[in-house]
Amino acid sequence: MASSLYACCPPLPTPERGFPLNISVDPTDPNRIAYPSGNNIILRSLRDAADVFMYVGHAGRRVQAVAISPNGQWVASGDISGALMVWGAKGDHPHKGEFRLWSGEIRGISWSPDSQRIAACGSGREVSAVCIMWDTGNKASPEIGDMSGHQKAVNTIAFRPARPLRIATGSEDMCVNFYEGPPFKFKMSHTGKHSNFVQGTAFTPSGHLLLTCGSDGLVNAYEGSTADFRYAFPKIPCTAFSLVCPDDDTVVVAYADKHVRCFHLGQEAATLTWDVEVGKNLGDQQVGVAAAGKDAVITTCLDGRLMRWSVSDGQLIEAIVGSSGKRSSVIWTSTDSTVHEWKLENHEVLCIARGIRPSAGVLYHNGSSGWPVMVDKAGTVLQGMARLGQIPDASQLLGFSEGSPILFSAKGCRLETADGKWTVQLPRDPLALAVGEDLRCFVAAYEASTSSLHEQTTERVVHVYNSAGEQVRAIKSIHKADVCLLRFSRDKKHLAVGAVDGSVSVISTTDWATMPSTQHWTFHTSRIMSCDWLAAGSRLVTAGLDKTVCIFDLATANLVTRIFDCHKDGVTCVRWLDDGTLATGGGDGFIRLWKI
Repeated sequence: MASSLYACCPPLPTPERGFPLNISVDPTDPNRIAYPSGNNIILRSLRDAADVFMYVGHAGRRVQAVAISPNGQWVASGDISGALMVWGAKGDHPHKGEFRLWSGEIRGISWSPDSQRIAACGSGREVSAVCIMWDTGNKASPEIGDMSGHQKAVNTIAFRPARPLRIATGSEDMCVNFYEGPPFKFKMSHTGKHSNFVQGTAFTPSGHLLLTCGSDGLVNAYEGSTADFRYAFPKIPCTAFSLVCPDDDTVVVAYADKHVRCFHLGQEAATLTWDVEVGKNLGDQQVGVAAAGKDAVITTCLDGRLMRWSVSDGQLIEAIVGSSGKRSSVIWTSTDSTVHEWKLENHEVLCIARGIRPSAGVLYHNGSSGWPVMVDKAGTVLQGMARLGQIPDASQLLGFSEGSPILFSAKGCRLETADGKWTVQLPRDPLALAVGEDLRCFVAAYEASTSSLHEQTTERVVHVYNSAGEQVRAIKSIHKADVCLLRFSRDKKHLAVGAVDGSVSVISTTDWATMPSTQHWTFHTSRIMSCDWLAAGSRLVTAGLDKTVCIFDLATANLVTRIFDCHKDGVTCVRWLDDGTLATGGGDGFIRLWKI
């Protein structure tokens, strides 16, 4: 049976607290952006949900900087190892080259206006800023020049967008350096204009002014061609992380006090045009800003949200978080302690909860009420807007019984309902656990024990308990590795069993015996991370760390479909949306929908 990807929701940027993170907007298309997300680069259109590409060439190294060339044809990205990648922004996204600049991280990238040169900066030991040819990586040519002069890591770099070409850098040594070229030679350094780290540099579109900002809250203006100091902006008592000039008379600055401020650039001074407070939470800090044409800017929040603002009046145009589709909705939790709902029918993704305590777990869909259930940072179980009760720390939400959450507490190896009406003590911490909603029974799998120092017990058992916590049956597992996943079918007639070696089997709850026809389901090559049953109980879908999703038909005992390379870093969750649609999530941060 064939399968096809028909919609996806890409991950957001991954800022690091205390550091700027700038997205890059395609100069030829203001609705096309690129940004770092963990170890990858996301290149996406804000108008066409199908136009999403993830560049994975950095091989597991965190990406810090990205820039699209002025002609819109190429993308340069840099990671923490000092590797600069140049790859295509369109078509098949060809890999143009990999250039090792130094042994430290790359923090900033800027293209020359003719798209022929790339300037990069970072935390190299001997070299912390360099200019290379975009196609060969040549940095020894006399046409390129030497860019020395800083004593510490260089945080930001900017190419003057007009001739004569100039490059400006800002560093942790609190200096702003200016280079003339090509060949690029050091011209001057401003050493007393900032009293803390310089975080951002930007030229106006015509190149007549250079602007810098820093952790001291200052924004300074310099002559664009000579680097002579012009004037300082009014000081704001917080870090100014980034700034951009959408036109020659305007600069927009992103601040750590959760404000976005716009200034008019005068001849002798700058005046505040508008000031917008994004929110009150830590995640509302503004850590990056980029121009999306002359009329809009896009800012980056500390929690990864992207927000588009009108330059003229500071009105929020849109929050950029989602993708599109045409069915109901998908809800997921993220490693950044947020819960999102993807409303596929109206192309909208909403953050419906923040500050989720990771140890609390903890998203479950209560089918009887139709409400998503989540756990907030105080450990309170929420069902829609109704509070269902407090749960202890380090608890896992397993399901519901008569409206009360069923919880497993790792601290005491205890199963209980949130209302306290049912409590069962387990002998030890299980590797996998599944509970029926009627609480008539539950099953658990434990790590295989050793009988002596020299002998390893190979027999693995799935234990069946009644509602009183008494073991009523021990099912010998056919798996050669530890069981890591247990899940009842919707009708409670079958129990899916997944192991760390990728094998899958099904136990019939009628006689609690492994179904012989499922004993050879070994199509995964690594740990089973998630599984789900169709409502009718006829099909089982499994997801593994091997990046593969498998669909099994219980009636025929056959593998129906096998989807390879679903997610770059393995598939961590899978759910049926209906008989012909799957939703998957992975370590790459994507949510993908598949037609079966």
